[in-house]
Amino acid sequence: MIDTSDTNKKFIEEILVDGFSVKTDKGFQKVISSNKTIEYKIYILRTETLELKCADNHIVFDEKFNEVFVKDLVQGNKIQTQNGIEEVKELIVTDEEENMYDLSVDSDDHRYYTNGILSHNTTMAAFYLLYEAVFPIAKGDILIVAHKQAHAMEVLKRLKDMYYSMPYWMKPGMVKNNETSVVFDNSMSVIAEATTANAARGKSLKIVYCVDGETKIDIRNKQTGEIRTIDIQDLYLDKYK
Repeated sequence: MIDTSDTNKKFIEEILVDGFSVKTDKGFQKVISSNKTIEYKIYILRTETLELKCADNHIVFDEKFNEVFVKDLVQGNKIQTQNGIEEVKELIVTDEEENMYDLSVDSDDHRYYTNGILSHNTTMAAFYLLYEAVFPIAKGDILIVAHKQAHAMEVLKRLKDMYYSMPYWMKPGMVKNNETSVVFDNSMSVIAEATTANAARGKSLKIVYCVDGETKIDIRNKQTGEIRTIDIQDLYLDKYK
């Protein structure tokens, strides 16, 4: 369980999941854990046939597989869905807030379907990268790469929020801190960049961004091969067995 005594914490708890995979645009990928977050304002994204409730910085993909924040979408934008490319018909910003959920997915392409809409895995990536920076196996740089630098900077910001809430005795000193990079006194640095032809690929990010608990996902039982459609919160609440 993740301690949430500090308000900078984004995650309430992580539940390990074994024996299940989730549907992606490249088949089913193994689920590692289910995670519950603090409350976020609800955004409602509607396409021609689908609807998704999520947080503002949830990331989806445009027709060219570029990452787009849900909050930046406008009517007429086209995004990737399980039904093919669909047009954004409506984006509603509500006054409601609720706990969100995400999955740790063992995938190198960073995406899977939530309510039929292809989503990007970013939320828990910051937690994973912070662990790599604080307890490094080898010294060096960790590079966060995204199509737009703003997306990479969002992951870095979350990493720093988590760092600030760590116990003093556990965290290394911070010797450099700006919007695109942070350097620790253990010789580790984390850099946020936009994807370019020369950008090095950093650590594999394996987590999807947070969505409403009733968001539908398709999971497959490793032992039986059975495929079921469930609410994403069912994995966290242990109702999928």
